[in-house]
Amino acid sequence: MERRIFLARLAKLAPRHRPLVRSVRVCMPTEDVAEAAVVIQGAKRSRAIALRLEVQHGRWRATAIVFG
Repeated sequence: MERRIFLARLAKLAPRHRPLVRSVRVCMPTEDVAEAAVVIQGAKRSRAIALRLEVQHGRWRATAIVFG
């Protein structure tokens, strides 16, 4: 029951405009590291996200995420 109430409140707060991915740039400084820059366009403005992914124990893991 509590979960339904939480989801109903979240739905009311969610924007009606679905964000769009405008661009993605990826650089691989080494075989086990990927750095990416992503631009997301929202209803009123765009945002940038920078990610650093590294292979750890055979899996890709985000080691840094910066929202701008």
